[in-house]
Amino acid sequence: MPLRVRDGLAHMGRVDPAGLARLFTLSALEGELPAQLLDALHAALAHRTIAHARANVPWYRDHPEYSRWALPEGGPGRASELLAGLPVLDRTLVAAAPARFVAEDVALGALGHTSGSTGTPLPVRRSVEEAGFTSAYFARLSEPLARGGTRPISLNLPNSYHGTPLRLPAPGLSLSSGVTDDLLLAETARAVTARYDLPGYGTHVEYLSGLVNHVLLLTGHLLEQGADPGAVGLRGLSVAGGTAAPHWRRFLREAWGCPVTDRFTLTEIVGGASRCGRCDLFHLDPHVFGEVLEPGSQAPVAEGPGRLVLTAFHPFVQMQPMIRYDTGDLVLRRENGCGPALAFEFLGKHGNAVALEHRGRRRWLLFPAELNAVLAGLPDVRAVEWASNVRSVHDRTLGGLPYARALLDAQGRPPELRVEVELRYGPHFHPERAEEVAARIAAHLRGSPGSALAELEAEGAVRLRVACVPPGSLPEPALKL
Repeated sequence: MPLRVRDGLAHMGRVDPAGLARLFTLSALEGELPAQLLDALHAALAHRTIAHARANVPWYRDHPEYSRWALPEGGPGRASELLAGLPVLDRTLVAAAPARFVAEDVALGALGHTSGSTGTPLPVRRSVEEAGFTSAYFARLSEPLARGGTRPISLNLPNSYHGTPLRLPAPGLSLSSGVTDDLLLAETARAVTARYDLPGYGTHVEYLSGLVNHVLLLTGHLLEQGADPGAVGLRGLSVAGGTAAPHWRRFLREAWGCPVTDRFTLTEIVGGASRCGRCDLFHLDPHVFGEVLEPGSQAPVAEGPGRLVLTAFHPFVQMQPMIRYDTGDLVLRRENGCGPALAFEFLGKHGNAVALEHRGRRRWLLFPAELNAVLAGLPDVRAVEWASNVRSVHDRTLGGLPYARALLDAQGRPPELRVEVELRYGPHFHPERAEEVAARIAAHLRGSPGSALAELEAEGAVRLRVACVPPGSLPEPALKL
């Protein structure tokens, strides 16, 4: 059956969104046959994506690697085989000539953008055709959430500077609000705690989603006002748009009394990854294909740190195909028995990580997500000061951590990795506590999976220094425009 699905889907003129949703739902079941079905779906959609791009998109049509591309004998094979050898895109390349990445066979329906906080801003075009397809696809997936005719109410906290959100159908009533000023925050608190009398819908908000720092802000505000978030009755909370450290996930789960879904998403790709409740790793959505490659090469990483490269399949993305797109993110690839989809831990933006060239090899010293994880558990650090006693909100998280930075002095003998952490007090007032905080951060960084810091320190090839600094010592994160 998987092979018949693969060969039929690869050459099908129009793909039925509801039918494809059913197939992907079946591929998520446990067992060998669902895994084979997922492979077949990926192979068929990879073939469709490449064929469509080189027939209708100028950049792909003119690129020599795509001109030479040929379908392997015997059919589409595996997605990894079809994509191997094709060039890897990055945001700078696409942003330099965005019109050359636009398909000629579809009509423009919407124009969005990515954030400039982690690289060159990129316009993202969506077609009328793909909007119709994705709407029907996700409507089919969300049908089970309608419980016995009573549809749920959800509340979303969008923020456009992190990238233009893609509007998808909700299984019930979707409310939208924000937290970026006092008036809006008060309205959001009212909306999430209110009781509703709407025929056919539930009586309260059951699902909440937003950027992790915005959800933390809302949660802290409710607690400061004497409200109990757990009394709202949420069935699910979803956070995205940043690194949700384990400390914050636990805090949100306990505060709201519901499961917390940690999402990895990006504007350029329709889809992303969700943290698994069983293995605690991110699993890619089944309709997105991922690879983990060595930085600076196309060598695949079977296990360990590498750059995340994603392919957005046709017909989910039609107007601006992204084939082998380097997201700019570092991940730790992990093999596990939790399912056939690519599993990884998020390590942070490549540009914010610290590496050392040692004996002809790149050795990773520090990953931003690991630094964020240890700082999140330290109340001494100015990580959530912006979430207290709100009068007006200035989101200082754009571009990097505003309360920590890592610098590598490669000219030192040995090279020194200096990590500066901004406390809420002058370290001279509590020197013993400051030393304890610095030691805890250093121990966590030395023990981070995928990092060679401890090994290279033992060899005398690098030196780590963690410095606690007073409030206001660190500059605002620079935007990488």
